[in-house]
Amino acid sequence: MPITVYRAEQSDQKRWDEYVLSHPMGGPYHLFAWKRAVENAYYHECPYLMAEDGQRVIRGVFPLVLMKPPLLRPVLVSLPFCDYGGVLSDGPEAARELVSSALELAKSHRAEPDIRCRLEEPVLGESPQFAVSNFKVRMVLDLPDSAEE
Repeated sequence: MPITVYRAEQSDQKRWDEYVLSHPMGGPYHLFAWKRAVENAYYHECPYLMAEDGQRVIRGVFPLVLMKPPLLRPVLVSLPFCDYGGVLSDGPEAARELVSSALELAKSHRAEPDIRCRLEEPVLGESPQFAVSNFKVRMVLDLPDSAEE
């Protein structure tokens, strides 16, 4: 079934968040609220890309932020101000389509693409145009159910 990629709109928020929350690699920074936070706090454009199959079932998402620093080349980042971002998808076909669309978007803005992900994402290895950053760390500690434990 063919995959279609488009920019997510505010009306897609509920479906986007449901997809992120159900994905094993999804995190809080992938949620739509992070898009609004970055847009409202930093005034960056956030082109969030969503991949759907022919039945309008979401097959992947790719949160992106277009940063335009003064006197420097723009950067299309997934995701700034976070320890990780990157593509969430059901499989390599949707991931490839999302990455391809992101590269086209970066090219149209003359921006350097930069992906910050937890692990080397195999589909990104097929796209050497992306600068993949996994130098940030995230430490998670399970907390006990009560103070007595």
